[in-house]
Parts: sequence; C-alpha cells; structure tokens
Amino acid sequence: MKLPDGATLRAFFFPEEGLDPGGRGAYEAELLRFNHLRLRRWGVATLAYELVVLGVFSRLDAHTAPERLWRHTSLGLHGAFTAFVVIATALAWATPDPLSRRYHWLGRAGQTMVLLVHAGLAVNAQRTTGNTGVFLIALVVTPHLLRAGVGWFYLSVAAAMGVAAWGIPRYQAVATQGAVNLFTCFAVACLAVVYARQHVATLVRDLRQRRDLKSLTDELNEKVEAKTRDLRKLALRLDDLLETERRRLARELHDDLGQELTALRLEAEVLRLRAVDTRGRESAERIAASLDRAHTAMRSILESLRPRMLDEEGLGASIEWLARQFRERTGQRCEADVTLDGEVDEAVSLVVFRVVQESLTNVARHAGPAEVTLTLEATPSELRIVIEDSGRGIAEGGARGRRGLIGMRERVVGVGGRLAVEARDPQGTRVRATVPRVMPPRLVSYHDSTPR
Repeated sequence: MKLPDGATLRAFFFPEEGLDPGGRGAYEAELLRFNHLRLRRWGVATLAYELVVLGVFSRLDAHTAPERLWRHTSLGLHGAFTAFVVIATALAWATPDPLSRRYHWLGRAGQTMVLLVHAGLAVNAQRTTGNTGVFLIALVVTPHLLRAGVGWFYLSVAAAMGVAAWGIPRYQAVATQGAVNLFTCFAVACLAVVYARQHVATLVRDLRQRRDLKSLTDELNEKVEAKTRDLRKLALRLDDLLETERRRLARELHDDLGQELTALRLEAEVLRLRAVDTRGRESAERIAASLDRAHTAMRSILESLRPRMLDEEGLGASIEWLARQFRERTGQRCEADVTLDGEVDEAVSLVVFRVVQESLTNVARHAGPAEVTLTLEATPSELRIVIEDSGRGIAEGGARGRRGLIGMRERVVGVGGRLAVEARDPQGTRVRATVPRVMPPRLVSYHDSTPR
C-alpha cells in the first residue's frame, strides 16, 4: 500500500489551503462573522459566569498551603480569562461590521487563551482534587465557541498539551493517576483536532459548492442576458421593418389610391353637373358621398399606419391631436399638458407617439368611463410621459400578459428608456415612461438607415 506523500497529508490536515484566493477570502469572512456573532450573543453571559466563578473562589476557605496556592492560581487564571472576555465582548459590540479587521485576531487569541487557561487549571487541580477539571470539555468545545484557521487550533492544542505534559506529572502526587490524566487529555486533544478538521473541511466544501453555484449562475445569467439582447435587437429590427412597411403602405395609399379616389370624386361631380334628370343627379351625389366616406376612411387608415402629423408638425402637436381624437371618439374628458422644445430623435418621437396611442386605446377599451390626464415634459436629456386615468384600474399583475403593454415596454426599452404601469389610488391606472431625447449610439435604430 502506497503511503500518502507530504502534499496529500497537508491537504488533509489543512483543507482551507486548497481554496483559491477568492475562496480563501470567503473562508476568512465566515470565521469573522461567526466570531462576531458568538461574542455579541454569548460574551455578556460568559462574563457573568466568570464573575460568579471569581466570587465563589474568592470566598472559599483555604486551610493548607496547597489549598491557598490552588485558590490564588485559580483566581489568577480566571481573572486573566475574564479580562480577555471583557475586551473581546466590548470590541465586538463596538464594531458592528462583522468583517472589520479590528478584531480579526479574536478567534486565534480566544482559542489560545481558553486552552491555555484551562490547561493551567487542570495542572492546578493536581494539587488538591487530582483531576483535570473542565480542561477536557474545553478541548472539545473551544473550536465551536471561537473559530480560527485549523492550523492555529492545532498550535493552540499543542501549546495547551505542553502545559499539561509539564504540569500534571509535576504536581500529581500519584504517578499512575498523573499518567491516566495525561493520557486522557491526549486522547481528547486528538478528538478535538479531528472535530476541528472536520468542521473546516465541511465549511471548505460548502464554500466550494457555493462558489461553483455562483459561477454557474453568473454564466447562466450572462447567457440569458446575451439571448435577451439578441431577442431585443430582433424585436427592434422587426419593429423598424414594421414601421418601414407602414410608411411604404401609407405612401402608396396616399399617392395611388388617394389620387384614384380624388379622380373618381371629380368624375362624380362632372356626372352630377351633366345629369339631365333628378334621378341621375341623385345617383351622382350618392357616388360622391360614398367616395367622400372612402376618402375619409383612407385618411384614417393612413393616420393609423403612419402619423402624418408627426412628420409634418412634430411630436407636441401629434400628442395634442391624439388627445383630441380620443375626446371625439369616446366623448370622455382628456386633458393634454405638453411642454416640449428642441429637437427629438425621429425614432424616439415615434416611440412616444405609439406609447400614448396605445395607452389611450387601452383606456377606451378597458377603463370604462374615465377622465384622462396626459403629460409630456422635456428636460435637456430626456422626455417624461405620464398618462393617468380614473377608470376601473388594472389588477395586480394584470400588466404582465397583455401584448399591447409588452409591445410598449419593448419599444421604450429599445430606445434606452423605462416604462412603468401601475394602479392609482383609489382607482385608475398610471403609465409612466421616460425616454432619452437622443438614442444612445449602441441603440441607434434601423430607421436611421432606412431609405425614404
């Protein structure tokens, strides 16, 4: 059987050394948090316990010289430990940050102090009772009370066992009892070392798993963000293509069908003027009226496909026109407060127009009888749009699945803006959008390169 080499043994006894620099930092932080929390929770109780012990020991009757020496030594050791508890607890309460370097030494100092003090108490006990006192308990409990690197705990245990190996045979009157006490301390010390090592190995394994999980989560988030960016670019491209096609259809309808309707309207007027009887004139008038209705319908279609007013009169006038159209179509009150000066990107203007248009359409469809307030404010860098209504309102989470709202959000995000749809108090809905006046270079729309 091949014996393990030095590197394997070192990795076994010092598991934390197998961590990378980031994991080592997380390991140290875990120890600091544990010590900070332990001292804040149990420091005062430990201090009260030590004060009781000091009071009891100081009142004990000591009739012989060994008893008096035992009492003085015990008081001295417990007094030193009490002073350490006072300093450590005060520092923990005075430092709310668990990762402060002000007390990074507390775990090491605490373990060493606890083990050396109780080793001294075990040696001192040989003068009177002949047992090890609570030294055996301290060996096992110390790595759970305060934590430091496992290597430091090994050194603390070795130092404490050095004190015990020197003092127990020296002050134990019965040689066999001294040997039993020393062997018992050694066996429990080995158990404490195993316990401390297992604890550190478990913590190291947990940190590795957490770091691996975080790495996988970050990688997954990066992939999701990359896919989201690709989908958003595709959505923007599709939206740009849709607007381009709308512009083309609007131009063809206006140039071709509009001219044909105008020509037919003139022909109908000529027929009416040339009609020789009443029946002919009435037929020509009906044809003219039908052509007028068709022309009006075509203009409505043109406005829905591509807002001519947006191209000719600008964003502010177009928003006011939408409010006017809403009032005429629904008979409901709609106030528009538009404060706009300076230039706005064409793509941004179109997004704002579509957001207001979709919001008013949603009010007409879903809000019921309602009053609408529409506000457009401009700053040197951005536009802020707020559409509020007093209608039925939107249910909790109701904005998530509506395609119109999803389209609005994608449009706004696509130009580097933000959109929020929320319920008003006591009722109604509020749509808030903020968009930049000029699109960031990384979001430049395909509109800018589309031939007109």
